[in-house]
Amino acid sequence: MDWTYYFNTDKYTVAQLAMCAIGGAMWAVLYLFMIINIRKHKYVEMPYFVAAGNIAWEGLWAWVFTDRIDLGALYVILYRSWFIFDCFIFAHVVMYGHKQIQNPYLRKHYKPMLFSLTALWAALIYSFVISGYDYPLGVNSAYILNLFISILYIGLFMRQYQSGTFLKSVAWLKMLGSGIITVAFWNMIPPDSHFEHVCGPVVFAFDCFYIWMVYNWKQPQLDPSFS
Repeated sequence: MDWTYYFNTDKYTVAQLAMCAIGGAMWAVLYLFMIINIRKHKYVEMPYFVAAGNIAWEGLWAWVFTDRIDLGALYVILYRSWFIFDCFIFAHVVMYGHKQIQNPYLRKHYKPMLFSLTALWAALIYSFVISGYDYPLGVNSAYILNLFISILYIGLFMRQYQSGTFLKSVAWLKMLGSGIITVAFWNMIPPDSHFEHVCGPVVFAFDCFYIWMVYNWKQPQLDPSFS
């Protein structure tokens, strides 16, 4: 068996490939936990704005840009497993994502807005990649999306944490999965890739803060003049 077909050890080290596999597997497990929790509570903890971007990114990288994934065939399978899991999540975002919205006008037009966002994300990511702004692994577009994920997770939790549907396991897997992949990417991309060297720590910091929130957050009491 030609193992280099599944693991591109001609270009990457075993440690780099292992970190990418472990980090990616953590995201797959995260999706599985999230799906189980969605089925239980009829609520999706992934913000709908990034759920639209997530399905667009994974769909493009799992099926359209697979020839650009140079880690090996196993990692194409991993990207596709993300997409399959995310299809279940997105289907429930369509059904239950309106629960995240308080504005009655946006809530009324939620589904057209969600599908429009998905199309917009797909167009932006596709044009970003074919314009040559991304690395073969989708690093840059993934970081942009991950920044939105990490920031909007915090905002949604602040608004709806009392629902009791936000999983601590998801918070940990999100931080560890992205963190391990970031360490791998830093050893795989050119040393002058400053964008990635900024985005990685920023995402990690937001993810660590989110972990703190799921254990400690209580809605602060506002001064009467601001309430």
